[in-house]
Amino acid sequence: SQGNTLERTFTLDAPPPIGISFVTIPPSCPGAKDGQLSAKVNQSSVRYAWSTGTDSASLTGLGEGLYRLTVTNASGCRDSAQIQLFGTLPIEVALAVENLSCRPIAGGRVEVTSLVGGNGGYQFALDARSFSGEGRFDNLSPGRYTLTVKDELGCIDSFPFGIKPRPQLQTQLPAVQTVRLGEPLRMV
Repeated sequence: SQGNTLERTFTLDAPPPIGISFVTIPPSCPGAKDGQLSAKVNQSSVRYAWSTGTDSASLTGLGEGLYRLTVTNASGCRDSAQIQLFGTLPIEVALAVENLSCRPIAGGRVEVTSLVGGNGGYQFALDARSFSGEGRFDNLSPGRYTLTVKDELGCIDSFPFGIKPRPQLQTQLPAVQTVRLGEPLRMV
């Protein structure tokens, strides 16, 4: 009231921002639901709210997809983060199929010429027989087959193919043909 003024300087400490990071284990195979996410937060006494409805620091049994997390600390401050969980690429193969032909071949053949996706360590089986590391199968009879590819984590994919029979040789002779002994027969 007498016009005197008093000034003081105060420093207000803001709480540190909430830092969120993730530890991920992706799904092992395309379509699998065995992925995991764990949230790491730089503060204690926080509450978790995942887009899945879970309220713990970790999620299990996950497939590929986008997951969102909101963390609330003891002061009521919030921070959110999201992460896309990717799985393994599906196994894709290119096959070279050799059908039966007129040449003297014991049978058809199939061979894997390129392979992508999966987790490596590939093994191959033909029509649900035992697996081996060889991607070539010989002496196949005409018919439908299924090549199954398995990777080192047990992810499996199947690829159908067919072996065509030898082409039928056909000839047509005129209704009446006279051939003298020792004369060649010419077909046009």
